Amino acid sequence: MDYFCTPSDSVTATKPLGPVRTCISCGTKFGISRLMRFAVNQEGVQFDLERVLPGRGAYVCKNDMCLKKAFAKNLFCRAFRTNVKFQTSMTAHINVCALKFGGIK
Repeated sequence: MDYFCTPSDSVTATKPLGPVRTCISCGTKFGISRLMRFAVNQEGVQFDLERVLPGRGAYVCKNDMCLKKAFAKNLFCRAFRTNVKFQTSMTAHINVCALKFGGIK
């Protein structure tokens, strides 16, 4: 398995404050402050900047490689346990929102 995030960054190295979630791309566990949340609704997958949208969530590391892998391998379908669609402007929306969220590394 390829790791885009180093094991020293994971929850095993430092105890996070708050809930711990797993990146759907690299499988590394982090506190939710280190991950981006996506939720699914009737319109498709939506980036959940505030982490308040209802329903099942999928988490991805805040780095470009994990995000690209999640889209390229369609890992959101597996995480949401259904076929999902993306809005055409999803990538641009994620990049803009991620700047507010702390940036994608």
